[in-house]
Amino acid sequence: MLIPSTSDSQTASEDLPDNILVEIVDIIDPSVGSEAIEIIEVIPDSEFDDMGDHSGDATVADGTSGDAVGTDAPGLNSETDGLGDATDTSQLDFSGPTSDDLSSSLSTDDDGLTGSAMATATTVDSADLTDSSATIATNDSAQTASAQAASDAQAEADSDVASGDYTAAAQAEQNAENSASDAGDDSMLHGSSSADLTQAANEQATGQADENQEAADAASGNYSAAHEDALNAATVTGYSDSDAGGSDHAGTARAEESEEDWAAYDQSNADQNAHDASVYAASGDADHAEEYAAFADADQSNADYHGATGEYDAPGAVYDSASEVASDTPVEDHSAPVDEAAPEAASEVSTDDTAA
Repeated sequence: MLIPSTSDSQTASEDLPDNILVEIVDIIDPSVGSEAIEIIEVIPDSEFDDMGDHSGDATVADGTSGDAVGTDAPGLNSETDGLGDATDTSQLDFSGPTSDDLSSSLSTDDDGLTGSAMATATTVDSADLTDSSATIATNDSAQTASAQAASDAQAEADSDVASGDYTAAAQAEQNAENSASDAGDDSMLHGSSSADLTQAANEQATGQADENQEAADAASGNYSAAHEDALNAATVTGYSDSDAGGSDHAGTARAEESEEDWAAYDQSNADQNAHDASVYAASGDADHAEEYAAFADADQSNADYHGATGEYDAPGAVYDSASEVASDTPVEDHSAPVDEAAPEAASEVSTDDTAA
């Protein structure tokens, strides 16, 4: 097709003079339109002026201005205008872009991917989606297993609290909290935290140490010290039970404290009566000296009785079965097994560099 190289259409032919017709025979790059043209022949416009006015109008056979094609157009036939041989239309290429060119162009998406590259990208995306689904399923399964492990560990902690083994309970509760964190769900957790149970276990150990000291002081006849020991044991054991959320395990210590209190009181009276007896004896009052010496013996006997009755873990000593606690309870590992193997890709994707 012949078009005038006017200012509106001049791009690649900017150096051509005005009134020159150029022939677009091939759009080299469809994306840039008429800016990429190939000039086969440059023909002065005057040769196509059918009116002889050199106005640059090229009129075709049907009398309209536009393309000059064929040998019947006025001014083209040497037999009518004496200008020589008519333009050979075989030299003109009106084909434009081929279907293969258009197919190649249309197969390119907005991101510049060719059809082959798009197919590869689609395959990769499908594999990624499959892998993501597999990963999600694996994560869901792991979270479910962790939630179950947390529930099992919480049940074990509850059992340990009920038995009074706060050390084991603290370990089990810590396991439950760890598994709950892995599961992303702590709805199964309840009762005292592992920190509270650890505090309870420490207080329980302190209470036990006070009981052991009470037993030693009571056995030696230092009932006042034994009373203090028993009081400390009962107090700290109460704190321990409160922190753990457990039942009352301070009954024995409270009973011991009561007995040692009486023992200390009677021992004090015995000491006083013994002192009075010695005073009477020194003054020569043998009758009163003997009387107060008997009082002192009776008070000391009562003190020893209460002292022995309140001595921790001694035969015949006071005992509250509710104070019995378990110890050295084994703690199970309920945590879900870790699968270190990564999920296999659903499909292997190979890319061919020549496919683009």
